[in-house]
Amino acid sequence: MNDGDAAEYGIKRTSSEEALHPLSVPKNRRDSHTASEAAGSFFDLSFTPTEDVGYKTVLPQDEPQIVWQYEVSTPLIIIACISAASYHLPVGLVVGYSAILVPQLQQKNTEIPITKEESAWIASAVVLVVPVGALVTGYLVDRLGRVNTLRLGAVPFIVGWLMIAMSHDVSLLLLGRFISGLAMAMGPSPAIVYITEVARPDLRGALICIGPAITSLGNV
Repeated sequence: MNDGDAAEYGIKRTSSEEALHPLSVPKNRRDSHTASEAAGSFFDLSFTPTEDVGYKTVLPQDEPQIVWQYEVSTPLIIIACISAASYHLPVGLVVGYSAILVPQLQQKNTEIPITKEESAWIASAVVLVVPVGALVTGYLVDRLGRVNTLRLGAVPFIVGWLMIAMSHDVSLLLLGRFISGLAMAMGPSPAIVYITEVARPDLRGALICIGPAITSLGNV
């Protein structure tokens, strides 16, 4: 078709460079702000994208920064994990303390005489409140974080041991044991989660096993 025929039928001829260059598109089409408008303007296709995406999304982005996985030195990681696992030590002390306390209180010349029923309560008091402490700990771990939960768990430990040390009757002794049992549930789980998040994969298993070993040390 020559230029005369094109003019007769109202067809405007363009060069190949103008046809392929994006700037040759009319201004009202270049002002489209979404992928669906751009697709309809350039290709006249009857489809709808799943979502409207801005031009910046489809353009090449800057090179992602390299995040080094092992920025912290290995000794610092080990020290941090052992510090968290050390919470298992008072847990072992609380569990094993009844084996020493009950025989002493069952002697004839003791400051706090107890019955067999009371001795059973002293031994099992810490275990009875562990489920309650576990539920509270699950909320605190998400609310305060792992480290802050460990710090908070030290408070009932201290209070419980002070009440046991200053007790002059069975009721105060049992209350101290209950509070110690509540604290016993607040430490091990956050400590293990913290070690899992901090430790390197090649050290994680060994560092997690430190906690039960320290618990056994507390029992001794």
